[in-house]
Amino acid sequence: TGYSDYASLGQYTLLVTLPSDGAWAATAGGTYSWTDSANWSSGTFPLGWSGIARVNNDISGDQSITIDAPVTIGRLLLGDANSTHAFTLQASGAGGLRFGTTNGSAGIAKFSGLNDTILAPLQLQTNLSVTNTTTADLILAGTVEGPFVLSKYGFGRLVLTGNNEPNGLNLVEGTLALDGTASITTIPNITVGPGAILDASALSGGWSLGPAQTLAGHGVITGAVVAVAGSHLA
Repeated sequence: TGYSDYASLGQYTLLVTLPSDGAWAATAGGTYSWTDSANWSSGTFPLGWSGIARVNNDISGDQSITIDAPVTIGRLLLGDANSTHAFTLQASGAGGLRFGTTNGSAGIAKFSGLNDTILAPLQLQTNLSVTNTTTADLILAGTVEGPFVLSKYGFGRLVLTGNNEPNGLNLVEGTLALDGTASITTIPNITVGPGAILDASALSGGWSLGPAQTLAGHGVITGAVVAVAGSHLA
């Protein structure tokens, strides 16, 4: 059997919600609010799993962007387009960035700009890939937490200064530097891949690989490392 008249099947409407995609619009130096829709070219700020925030326009002065509410996105593109100024993403109150995607890893990517800093806390709701392909630093100065893995890509430096508690740390390319105030003592698995560098030289007294932590890989570690009882080298 079959249908000779497909119109008899009726008409149906398929509703599809696409991930949000927002481009930062403010160009002058100063302090701005992330959740002020006037600061985004789309008229709304990016929000939701797999959403994209493009904070990589050409700015004429350094900018501080205040995240004053919990914001979930899938990908952040960060860096002044002509590499003459810097962005700082800071939090106010319960503000912070949550990274989650429906497919694959979430990401932070820096392809331009001077030293950019994320002071806001980061919560991993999926694995997070952080890429820096510039000669400037990408600085994560807030808490990084969540039961997922943070992976480092690109030849540019990623600097950690806060308390870091992801479920794993995977250095694929370039240098990951620990500031003197950084903590990675609760990350169970740390892998430094071939050609990657973990720079712990700024830590006073060296870096202690804690109990139940595993350090693996064939990369380079600079600075003193002390493997305490219960730690593992793979």
